[in-house]
Amino acid sequence: MMIFRLRRTSAALTALCIFCATAAAQSPPSSAPKSFAGETIKFPDVPPDKFRAVADGVQLPKSPWARFFTTDELGRVIVFYVNESSLKPAAPDAPKLPVIVYVQGSGSQSVFTRLERDGTLIAAASGGQGSVAQFAKGRAMVVIAEKPGVSFMERPERPGGAEGASKEFRVEHTLERWSMAVAAAMKAALTLPRADAGRVMVEGHSEGGLVACKVAADNKEVTHVATLAGGGATQLFDLIELARSGVMCGSKPRSSDECVQWLLSQWDDVLKSPDSADEMFLGHPHRRWTTFLVTSPAEELKRTRAKVFIGQGTDDKAVLPTSADVLYATMRATNRDVTYSRIPGDHAFMSPTPGDEKNIDPAGWDQMHSRVVEWFLAP
Repeated sequence: MMIFRLRRTSAALTALCIFCATAAAQSPPSSAPKSFAGETIKFPDVPPDKFRAVADGVQLPKSPWARFFTTDELGRVIVFYVNESSLKPAAPDAPKLPVIVYVQGSGSQSVFTRLERDGTLIAAASGGQGSVAQFAKGRAMVVIAEKPGVSFMERPERPGGAEGASKEFRVEHTLERWSMAVAAAMKAALTLPRADAGRVMVEGHSEGGLVACKVAADNKEVTHVATLAGGGATQLFDLIELARSGVMCGSKPRSSDECVQWLLSQWDDVLKSPDSADEMFLGHPHRRWTTFLVTSPAEELKRTRAKVFIGQGTDDKAVLPTSADVLYATMRATNRDVTYSRIPGDHAFMSPTPGDEKNIDPAGWDQMHSRVVEWFLAP
């Protein structure tokens, strides 16, 4: 999904923000911490062979993640990260590790956030990979790719959207090109010594849910796919329903039907310049919207036989629970191996603390990711 411009409170905006930080994520300090040698990534002088993993020798500051490079189908150098615990040498008879490829939600923010504690620089995992690795507890290799056009530890003023993003990001971030980058990171990770190429899950949250479904559809290596708050029908369905409910209706009062017409008139404008990387709609370039909305998780999952996990917060106001219901019904109707987990909570599965509505309890985020990991790693 995306960041909306709303006629609502800041609390509503927070609920609709697709970049959902975990409980451990923190805002960068106001004073810039000391830099380190790998802050500006130095790409290999010779691009790696396609789908070959090349390790970066730079140690990320206070981080249990290792950086790798690979090259995708388009010849782009893709940056991805692997949890270091899965890279340590193991006994000859030790089983290989199943692989989890995590796909973050929308926006041009890095999957690492720049922090400083007691004068020490920290590259904090903030794309969702930290939670997955926590619950995998050394039982899986966890992989996450950085979006092309995003700098290491970059955090724009408006995370979740493309406002203020680099030109490269706005050009590169289409469903097809981003899915190919994720697939390249996955295939490169599968060449690492401890990776079990026979058990691979692609898991995505929000916008990443659709990307995970497409990667699964396009790549036979994927045995499991998990889409969390990722919808089911085309995202235009969610947008229309949000407009109908009045959540998204521009800057002046309108009736329910007028809100829908307001939205659809803007969508007609998008379709007049569908490939534009400069013209924006709801915080993203036209080319992002026209490539993501042309398909859906339901359509993509019909093209794969991977086992499916659907996770949904019942109080989600960004991706409607009804859309996840559509996906589940589609999977059941086609006799698919599907697990559907609905829990109380918003787009990040979080809920207000009982008795203190201003504070948000992050337990739902952990609960959902724990369920996904245990589902995947079950015998």
